[in-house]
Parts: sequence; C-alpha cells; structure tokens
Amino acid sequence: MHKLFKFFNNDKLVKDGIILFFGMAFIHILNLLFQVVMGRVLSTSEYALLCTLLNMLNIFIIPLGVISTTLNRTTQILVQENRQGDILRLIIKTLKITFFIGIFLSLICFIFPTNIASFLNLNRTEPVLIFGFILLGLFSRPIFDSVLLGMQNFKDWLIVSIFGWSSRLIIGSILVLNISAFAGWGLLGHGLGFYIAILISILLLYSRLNKFKKTSLDLPPLTGFIGSSFIILFGLSIIMFSDIILVKHLYPHQVDEFAYAATLGRLIIFIPQAFITSMFPKVVSDKGTSSNHFKLFTRTLLIVLIITIIGSVFFYWLVPFLMNLIYGIKSLSSNLLLWSRIFALSMVPVSLCLVCVRYVLAQKKYLLGLTIPLGAILYLCVIFEFQSGIINIIILLTLVSLAQVVIIFTFCLIEFRKIR
Repeated sequence: MHKLFKFFNNDKLVKDGIILFFGMAFIHILNLLFQVVMGRVLSTSEYALLCTLLNMLNIFIIPLGVISTTLNRTTQILVQENRQGDILRLIIKTLKITFFIGIFLSLICFIFPTNIASFLNLNRTEPVLIFGFILLGLFSRPIFDSVLLGMQNFKDWLIVSIFGWSSRLIIGSILVLNISAFAGWGLLGHGLGFYIAILISILLLYSRLNKFKKTSLDLPPLTGFIGSSFIILFGLSIIMFSDIILVKHLYPHQVDEFAYAATLGRLIIFIPQAFITSMFPKVVSDKGTSSNHFKLFTRTLLIVLIITIIGSVFFYWLVPFLMNLIYGIKSLSSNLLLWSRIFALSMVPVSLCLVCVRYVLAQKKYLLGLTIPLGAILYLCVIFEFQSGIINIIILLTLVSLAQVVIIFTFCLIEFRKIR
C-alpha cells in the first residue's frame, strides 16, 4: 500500500492526471446536466439543432484549438527558461490575433445567415445570428485556458472551468425555461459561460504572474507552429465532430434521433481528457524526442485505451437506462439503440487518435501529423460519394481513427528504437 501511494504521489503524469480527472469529472457532470435540461425542455428537432450548432462550434472555432495548443506549448517553454514574466506579453500578443479572427467569422454569420441556415435545413436565421454573436467571446477563452495548462497550474484551470460550465448550465437553463424553448437560447447560455470564465481567468493569471519581471528577450516564434497546427487540428475536428453536421445535411429526416445517440456517445471522449491534458506539457520539446517522452506517450495511450474501453462497454449495456435518465426516452427505436452503442464504441479509437495528435504537436512532428487531415479528406470523400447511411458513417469514423493511431504510433516506435 505504501509503495502504491508513493507511486501515485511521485509519478507526475498520474498525480496530475488524477487531480484533473476528479475535477473534470465534476465538469462533465455539469455538461451532462446541461444536456438533461436541454434534452428534456427542447423539442426533438430543437435539441437536434442545438447539438448541430454546438458541433459546428467545435469545427468553425478551429483557430481556438490551434492557438490553445500553441500557447500551451510556448508557455511551457517560457517556464522552462524561467521567463514567467513574459507570459503576459504572450497573452496580449495572441489576443490581437484572435480578435480579428473572431470579428471575421462573426461577420460571416451576420452577412450570410440565410445561406448557412439553408445548408442546415433551417427555416429561420436567429440561431445563426446568435452563433455569430458569441464567436468573438469564444475566441478569447482558449488563450487563458492554454496559459494556465502550459504553466501546469491545473487547479486554477479547474476553478475557471467549473465556474464557466456552471454558468453555462444556469444561464442556459434560465433562458430556455423562462424565455423560450428554442435552440438559440441554449446556445446563448453556452456562449455566455465563456465570458464568465474569461473574467475569472484574467483575475487568477494576473495574481499569479504580476510578481514576475518581464525580460527584453524575444518571445518564442508562433507562426510556424500555428500554421502547421491549424491544418492538423482542422483535420482532427472534422473526424471528431462533423458526423452530426453530415447527418443534418444528408439525412435530415433521421437527425433528431441521431443527435441523442451522438451527444450521449460522445461523452466517452471526456473520460480520458484529464490524462491527455496532463501529458501535453510534459512531452513538449524543441530538441527532438527523448526516451522519456515516448514512454510517457505510450503510458498515456495505454491509460486512455483501458479507460475508454471500460467506459464504452458500460455505456453499451446502459444505453436504455441513460436515455431514460437523461432525456426521459423510455422506449428506444432499434435505430437509436444501435447508433448509440456503435457510436460509443467508435469513441475508443477516436480518443486514442486525440492522444496521438497532442503528442505529434508537442514534438513538432508536423509531417507525420499530416496523416490526420489526409484521413479527414478521405472520410468526407467516401461519405459524400457513397451516402450509404448513418451506420456506415460511424464505421468509417472508427476505421479512419484507428488507422491514424496505428500509423502515428508505428512511426514514433521506429524513431524511439533508433534513439534508445
């Protein structure tokens, strides 16, 4: 027992992973409660629309993922060089970039709301306008999140996240319960949670960094990493989040049920996030791969594999119970039951693919990372060419993700054997 306690206390990946795991478990409960409220209050068509809009956010705000990854990595480099006082300079420099990106995407929604609504088979433009309204705020939060994670200040990050997700739940619930049971109000509550999280992040970061002095040294270059990361993460986002958008466009008559299956099944991805988040700053390097980096990567893959398999197997058997508990659906159609179970199982390779992408970016293995967008292109081409149904979309998602994991891990293993 003493040796076990010593292992958990001394192993940084496991120790930080456990802290993040319990904190993120609470965050995921808040997310689940948000889905419970929205799933029960909104009609099936409005809930499907809300799920589609939330997944669009995950794709259209890809610069957030790029900038978040870049700042996480750059912050860790500054910490390694004992330049914490320059982190505030880094934040201000990046905010200038995100402001213009957010304005640009917001204007697209305000200028072309009818076109976007038509693509999604909507008969109104209000949800698109609300989507555009919150984009500017959404483009700021990842800056503060990534700096906290890059500093490995996981407790502060959890405080910010818990307040943000709590606000999302409370505000979104008030809006749909008291104003109108439409998807746009739920989306607005989701967006306002980001603004509250930003405010808390600013206060915490200022209190942590104000005591350090700035240097006159140049900040580490960002542009090369941002450009390469954008392509890789854009491909990843298509693989992870485009399914419900594709179903909304190709099979609109089936999207209502699929929205429940995909939203519930995607919860599997959240289970291993703590260990993936903990791994990234620990494998950051500008000097190439080391033996310790690869071993940490392998251990993270193993942990994520075990956790997601256990989670998906439990989910497979508990689908009827969870559908009744969360959405109040007592009688499941055969399609809803099948989609839910297969989608949950597909999240195992998708989670492993996420680990591989984070490792590739931390190690600046951009050429290897290009397999991700190539896989995304193949994924979309096959779906649009054959249009063979929802089951085949899920199966293709599984196969593409698994192929990415095998390719990336194999190349990293070969490299590891060369340096060992």
